[in-house]
Amino acid sequence: MRFGPGPPHAILSGMNRLPDSRPELPRAVRGSAASARLLGLAVASALACAPDGPIELPEPVPGESLIVYPLELWDARVEGETILMVHVTETGTVDSVYIDRSSGLEDFDSAAIHGGRRMRFTPGAQGGERRPMWTRLPVRFRREPPNPSVGTGSVR
Repeated sequence: MRFGPGPPHAILSGMNRLPDSRPELPRAVRGSAASARLLGLAVASALACAPDGPIELPEPVPGESLIVYPLELWDARVEGETILMVHVTETGTVDSVYIDRSSGLEDFDSAAIHGGRRMRFTPGAQGGERRPMWTRLPVRFRREPPNPSVGTGSVR
């Protein structure tokens, strides 16, 4: 029998986002060390040359995190981080989620995906018009709360 509060919710932090119009890399380049550099250059170039005006990136709606720390991993004092790619629609709902970088633990990855699908966002926009966009969402499963004075990420 368990007494007291359950495990806390995961922490969302340090969001790095990509616009919906990111280029597809050739198969030979995907997964290589060069792919990260090429993708970064392509995204920076797409952002700088946005024909329809500045891009406003999606942000999670403030409130309680919908990503729950798996109870078995909490009890075992296991920590980790899963990085998701989340596609946010013009209305702020999530229509697609995939793992960009696994924590190495299926329970963390599953909890991140399950919660990420239920999240709400303020929609992204370009030139003042709402647009669907991908956003990178790091999910940290930590037993200790973040220290705001150090500048670590927290739920906004």
